[in-house]
Amino acid sequence: AALDVDFEILNIYEDDRNHDEAKKWLPLLHLSGLLLTIVAPIIVWIWKKNKVENMKNHAYDVINFQLSMSLYLLPCLLFSIHPFTVFFAVFSQIIIIINTVKVNNGQPYKYPLNIKFLKP
Repeated sequence: AALDVDFEILNIYEDDRNHDEAKKWLPLLHLSGLLLTIVAPIIVWIWKKNKVENMKNHAYDVINFQLSMSLYLLPCLLFSIHPFTVFFAVFSQIIIIINTVKVNNGQPYKYPLNIKFLKP
């Protein structure tokens, strides 16, 4: 340690910075699904994939959920099945909000009816 500086303390600050980035961006990634499109989660993932720990796993979950909901909504929209369209639209919004809160609080989350198109 030159000049009596312990370099381990620098690693602590780096870990804190990474934790702060994850605390900010992971909930935002989940919340971006409210736009009912996979574009916003993909942009967040690409932008922060090398800077936020666990970004890949969270991004895959969010993108898989968006693709799954799109797959469920498409036939409902094509065949004008309005009760199911409303159900899936409201259901997805509620699940996204619940999971965003869970991620923000550091709790485990789960996306139901999620088809694993992308696997980590």
